[in-house]
Amino acid sequence: MSSRLSKNDWLDLGLAALADEGPDGLTIEALCERAQKTRGSYYHHFNSGAAFVEQLLGWWLKTYTRDLIEKVERLGHHGEKLDHLNQLAAHLDPRIEQAFRRLGARNQQAARTCRAVDDARIDYLADLYGQSPRFSADEARMLAQIEYAAWVGFQVIAPDAKPQEMLHMYEMFLRLTGRV
Repeated sequence: MSSRLSKNDWLDLGLAALADEGPDGLTIEALCERAQKTRGSYYHHFNSGAAFVEQLLGWWLKTYTRDLIEKVERLGHHGEKLDHLNQLAAHLDPRIEQAFRRLGARNQQAARTCRAVDDARIDYLADLYGQSPRFSADEARMLAQIEYAAWVGFQVIAPDAKPQEMLHMYEMFLRLTGRV
C-alpha cells in the first residue's frame, strides 16, 4: 500500500476485510493491522469504528449499486442496459454481498442499508423491464424481484461461482423467461 491511505483506500480495505473475514474483520485493530498503519492513520479519517461502518455502508451502496447504475445508464436501449447490468453484476464479489447481509444481521443501520441496496437494485431492474412493451408495470416489478432473488440466492448456494457461471445462469434465466 502507499505510505498514506486516503479515506477511499480505507473503505476499499474495509470491503476486502469484510469479504475475507466477515464483520469481525472491521475492528479498528484488525483494519490497522491489515493496512499496516497506526490507529492515528485510521483516526485521521474516522472518529470511531461506528463512523467507519457507517461510511463503509455508504461506500458499498455507491460503488456496488449507484456507480453501476450510472455506467449502465450511459447506454441506449433497455435490452442493452439489462445485458450490461448483468455483466457488471456477475463480476461483483459475492463474498462482499453476503458479508454485508451478515453485518445486517448484527447491525440495524447495516440492515437498513441492505434493504436500501436491494430496493434500489430492484427498482432499477423494474424500470428497465418497464421500458419494454412486453411487460406491464406490475409484471416488470415482479420479474425484477424474481431475477434479483435468483441472483442473491445463487450467491448463497454457489458462493464460489465464477463470473462465467453467473453469466451462464443469467443466460438461462433469459431463455427460460422467453426474453431471448
